[in-house]
Amino acid sequence: MNFQAIFEESIRSITSLLNVSLETLSWAVINNTVDLIHAQGSPFTDITYQEHLKQHLPGILQPGNKPQIIHNNGFDLPNNHILICLPCRCCESKHTPQHMVNLLFTIPQDAEITTSQWEGLKSISTLTSIALLNFPRQEKCPPSETYLQAVVDMGAQITGLIDREDALLQIVTQIAKAFNYDYVGIFLVSDDGEYATLEATSTKEGPMPQQQYYQLRIGEQCIVGHVIGTGEAEVTQTDNRTLISKTVCALPDTRSEMAVPMRHRGQIVGALDIQSKRPQAFDGAEMITLQAIADQTANALINARLLSRLRTQTLELQWAYEEAQHLNVVRNQMLQNVSHELRTPLGLILGYTEMLKTGAIGPLTPQQADILRIIHSRTCSLNRMVQGLTTLQGKVQIENSTAISLKSLIPQVIQEFKKTAQRQGIQFYLEIPPHMPLIPGDIERLHLAMSHLVENAIKFSPKGGTIIIRSWMEKDEVVIAISDQGIGIPDGQLTHIFEPFYQVDGSSKRRYGGMGIGLALVWEIVEAHRGYIEVESEPEIGSTFIVHLPLINPLKEQQD
Repeated sequence: MNFQAIFEESIRSITSLLNVSLETLSWAVINNTVDLIHAQGSPFTDITYQEHLKQHLPGILQPGNKPQIIHNNGFDLPNNHILICLPCRCCESKHTPQHMVNLLFTIPQDAEITTSQWEGLKSISTLTSIALLNFPRQEKCPPSETYLQAVVDMGAQITGLIDREDALLQIVTQIAKAFNYDYVGIFLVSDDGEYATLEATSTKEGPMPQQQYYQLRIGEQCIVGHVIGTGEAEVTQTDNRTLISKTVCALPDTRSEMAVPMRHRGQIVGALDIQSKRPQAFDGAEMITLQAIADQTANALINARLLSRLRTQTLELQWAYEEAQHLNVVRNQMLQNVSHELRTPLGLILGYTEMLKTGAIGPLTPQQADILRIIHSRTCSLNRMVQGLTTLQGKVQIENSTAISLKSLIPQVIQEFKKTAQRQGIQFYLEIPPHMPLIPGDIERLHLAMSHLVENAIKFSPKGGTIIIRSWMEKDEVVIAISDQGIGIPDGQLTHIFEPFYQVDGSSKRRYGGMGIGLALVWEIVEAHRGYIEVESEPEIGSTFIVHLPLINPLKEQQD
């Protein structure tokens, strides 16, 4: 195997992992000199372009670099591509890698690299390094391309595993078969971080029978406990079995044992334990290869754990949703029953109060008239509330569409609340242009919507405040704005105020009364008229509700 074959194998692995065609370059940085080793694909095969890149690369292709994505436009990358650099060690001293090979390739800019794919690229970078480091002694080592392909194939399978127990068993079985190991086991760290438990085992012939529960303390002198404690891979190889830690009693003939930590974002989650009956069975290349697989395994297990939690949360949310749906049905049924039972007695009360007010039963003293006025006012409020509850039982429909004059409608609404406003010292300021067009719509519905907005403005305004009601034209719609100088609405609650029964202050000791249906009803009525409503508010300054009503016949729109 030569350098060219190593690069081609790496490129095939990357192509398989990312499922895209690649344009690639292989650059070697040797003694700070950049030399091209291999080029594949246009425009990288162009000599002029290679020289152009060569002038820009020394600052990036340095020993010790990590895999990176390069967006620098100075490279004049073709066809909206991005450049990815995978550094691979070629020759190293005791402390610092001196010679590096940097494999560069481009992918389309809109291509997305997932976390698992990025981890796979890191593994390919590591295993390419193994192949290059072993290049002078290939006859003594297992074929590096076998390692590389095994990691790529195994990584693709590991990443897709979902069930935790199934994932563990498949991982140890695949490793044992791929590398012809006599034994492979997985230890996982306990939640308290003090122990590691043997979770799955396999031989090269297949999975082992269910192992007896085995647990060791992290940091113990056995190789697995020590590896999990330090986070560094270790190998113990000897002809004397007594020197090998008795991690698995089922393998009395073990002569070589290797343990590599399973790492996820710097955290040790477990370890792979590999044993062989052959003395001196493992080399450095195998350790690096198994470390790449162990890290992929750690990522897969964490993902499986997260997916399990997500499934649990999804089931809980599904249950909560179904419960909310049931409660909503019960609530609607209760409201329907209550509103139905209230309509008749309220109608009688209103009828008799009207008779008393007109003097049909006889004259009233001033004190009696004042009491009757309060009763009538409260009864009207209760009647509007019941009407609102009834209306909210289903989607609001426009039944009678007529031409409505705002110059007539809004003063009527103001007159309805004039005495209530006077008692609080609140004044109205009305601004309606003289030539406003008529609005097609249901006058009873719009009167109810405007009444709720004006009533809200009075309720939340301070004594002596001013309520401003303005109207104007915008293109093919009429706009009505009702502004108060009240308490305002916090930003976080603006999106909820139009929900039925929502209260800005939902506490049992809240200052302002009401059931929270007024704004929900306004929303339904405005939407039935093919319009929409906005709100602008600032706490302690006031709120403005802005109603947009198009100049179209909502009843005709519904029929069409």
